[in-house]
Amino acid sequence: GCLRTTSNSPQPMRAAVCRQLATSKSLCEDRYARLLLSSALSAAQRELMRTYTPTPHAVLRVGARTRVIDAWLETPTWPPARTTRRQLVLLGTGLCTRAYRLGLPASTTVFEVDTDGELLARKRQALHAEGVRSRCKVHDVQADAADADACARALAAAGLEPSLPTRWVADGVLRRVPARCHAALFAMASGRAGAAGSGIAADVQASEASEAAEVQQTEQWLRGSGWRGVQCVQPAVGVAVLFAHADEFQ
Repeated sequence: GCLRTTSNSPQPMRAAVCRQLATSKSLCEDRYARLLLSSALSAAQRELMRTYTPTPHAVLRVGARTRVIDAWLETPTWPPARTTRRQLVLLGTGLCTRAYRLGLPASTTVFEVDTDGELLARKRQALHAEGVRSRCKVHDVQADAADADACARALAAAGLEPSLPTRWVADGVLRRVPARCHAALFAMASGRAGAAGSGIAADVQASEASEAAEVQQTEQWLRGSGWRGVQCVQPAVGVAVLFAHADEFQ
């Protein structure tokens, strides 16, 4: 079986710190990161972050992957379908604010998946308190990306529709989920909501020495899970973002 990630993992909060700093350096744009770091953390989480200072490379890496995934989500390349409705699943979302800051169509339904349901609630409350609301309908889904079956059940219960074009985002997730669980996660995404027009984005973080092997393995897992047209974008040293689609032509 797969080990579960923990709800008190510092990684999502560290990523938010990096996005805040990357935004100040114009490496990406997350205008709400500062607000959430000051208003959405529990006392224990604030204590975890009190002494955290990311390296310049960590800031560059997070900023780069944020920028290219944002661009993918905002580019209107989804093929025509009989419905204008779309779905977006953000796995291990933490303090991610894509549902609130990207120009997503109002017909998009967003599912924010995280083990820490309280963090998702505090995030939404902090944003609402500042008058920030999503154009889309946003569902909080408390589930662990390391447990693909439980994640699938939670998404189904939250109303994820298998027949709609869906984009899945695993931003910073693969490093928190044991490698032996990656294929199951990709297969769950393809099987649960991989209709025509669907796609997935996942970043791979590795040392320069192991990056090629990590990317190749992740590509194999994506293809073996039913995803097609895998493309790799390497926006910074030590980070690669893989994009794949349900249709070869995309």
